[in-house]
Amino acid sequence: MINCTSDIVFHAGLQKTGSTFLQRTVFPSIRGGTYIHGGIGFRWLVERLALESPPYLVSSENFSTRGALRDLGFERETVLSALASTFPGSACLVFLREPASSLVSSYSQYLM
Repeated sequence: MINCTSDIVFHAGLQKTGSTFLQRTVFPSIRGGTYIHGGIGFRWLVERLALESPPYLVSSENFSTRGALRDLGFERETVLSALASTFPGSACLVFLREPASSLVSSYSQYLM
């Protein structure tokens, strides 16, 4: 899996950083751990983790407040702080994109 000492790695999928590609192509092919994608809420996550074997890679745009959690009024810092306190010792994986490239991509998507 990911070279990390944590049993749980959370991928917070930021917009325009390739999250969909990672979730559909890269993460499912990682060996040596359990990949979990989708769902909303901590109750769902805790229930899902109880069914699988560690280590875990959990990926969601909701961790970066894109989508349902943002609509409920949660900010990114609130979500990531809640994950850190609920799952002590967990790690967070975030990919960044060069800002100008991200702006061009966002604008192109807006025009479509």
